Parts: sequence; structure tokens; C-alpha cells
Amino acid sequence: MKLNLIILLFFNSFLTYGQCNCATKIISDVETKQCTPSLVAYDNTYQVGASINSTYNDISLILTVRFTEKSNTIGSDLLVFINDEKTLTLKLIDSQKDYIGGSEICHAKFNLTEKDVELLKIRDLSSFRFQFSNEDMYRTFQIKRNNDIIGKQLNCIL
Repeated sequence: MKLNLIILLFFNSFLTYGQCNCATKIISDVETKQCTPSLVAYDNTYQVGASINSTYNDISLILTVRFTEKSNTIGSDLLVFINDEKTLTLKLIDSQKDYIGGSEICHAKFNLTEKDVELLKIRDLSSFRFQFSNEDMYRTFQIKRNNDIIGKQLNCIL
């Protein structure tokens, strides 16, 4: 019984503290560190995941949006509201549609400056605001889960 409890505690601590969910990959002879997207926001129509990607010294925040119907691309910069009432504006680099696991999705890549990285490493997310390419209005998604995932992933890859 004690042995089972010790094993359970070991694996729990390993999963909680020892696992980054990030991998180093070589793509076209370029070393890239990619973290697994985590669900951070959702509503009846969308699921929004966030993750970190690093290539050379460029660090990016990747949003992955899953659609219940037809997908779209993100057509604006990303406003990131963090828990101390600060707002970051991340520049859109690229946004593309894809089809994964039976759903239409889009990936959008946003540039992180050194200042952005330092803030996101120590602050939790509050909400994201962006505009889809075919819409005039902006959408704001309140962070409902994993509000600390970006900080954890940044600490893993840096």
C-alpha cells in the first residue's frame, strides 16, 4: 500500500512539474521548439488554444482556433489582456486554415518581443481579443482554463 502511494505521488509530481509538453524538432535543417496547444477559451462556436513556438531567437505565440462550422483566418493583431490590467499588442505574422481531427481550424502566429516574453513569464492571461478576416467586429475571448500556460511554456523553452 505504501509503495503504491509513493509511486502515485512520484508520477503526480512528475506530471505536474516535470513535463513541459514542448518538443525540439528539426524542420528544413532549422531547430524549432514547439509546445503543445492548450485550451484556454471557448464558447458555443469556437475553442481557442494557445502555445509557444521558438525558432532561432524568434519567439511566437500561436493561437489555434477550432470552429464548429466553416473556418476562417485571423486578420488582425492580437490584444492580450493579462491579470494586472496590462494589455499587450502582438503583431500578426501569419494565419492559415487547416483541417485536423475532423474539424476545421486556423493557426495564427504572433510575434513576441523581449518585453512581452518577460511579462508573460510571470503574469497570467485574462483574455484575448482579435478579428477574423471576414468580419468587421472584434471578438474577445475570456480565458477560462490554463491561464498560466504561456508562462509555463516560456519557462520550459528558455
